[in-house]
Amino acid sequence: CGKPRVMVTRIGQWARVSGVALLEQTWGMFEQARKEGRPLPFELVFLSIRIRGADTNKAVTYPDFAKFHACIFWPWDVMMLMFNELYTMGMPLLLPHRRWMVHLVTHSLTHTEVNWWHLRGSVAGGLPDPSGIPFPLPFQPWVEPGEGVRPVAFWYELTDFMQFPHLTYFESLPDMLERVRTLDVPSIRRGMQSFNQATFRESIAFYRRAALELLR
Repeated sequence: CGKPRVMVTRIGQWARVSGVALLEQTWGMFEQARKEGRPLPFELVFLSIRIRGADTNKAVTYPDFAKFHACIFWPWDVMMLMFNELYTMGMPLLLPHRRWMVHLVTHSLTHTEVNWWHLRGSVAGGLPDPSGIPFPLPFQPWVEPGEGVRPVAFWYELTDFMQFPHLTYFESLPDMLERVRTLDVPSIRRGMQSFNQATFRESIAFYRRAALELLR
């Protein structure tokens, strides 16, 4: 059957040459482990790349996703439909630790003009204020240049990437590979399924109440 395949979401499109460097360094760790006689028991599949003879730019279907052992997910905005779709499927998800992500987001907002669109000052506007009560949160829902990491850390903590249970976080590339190697996939899938069922019931109840209120 071969080694379990682990999907790595798109990196090059948002990280540019840094994404290529991350890919090369990861492949180098695989090669080093092989030379030392301790090959890693899984295969990484980087999506949307054309390098070293690999071409993964073709469309990936839901049945294709379901064949993967797990997914290393690199967020590049605060809301990402693919994350929720994979979670609903019960796909074990590994993400960078919050400290890493907060600095990645801050760097992107400060030094680039791409990604993390929903946090950019360019989407800033006036918040409705019919009551005259001050905005109840410590930061506006966008980050202006020069504000530093504090607003980024605040809003990142509220994303699904931090709020959903049964996620696995890694603090470095070596830690990422070790987390994949020791992943308890059946336990994670059971936890995700339980959370999905609970949130589905909550959503149904909410929309029933909303519909009743609208039809009064």
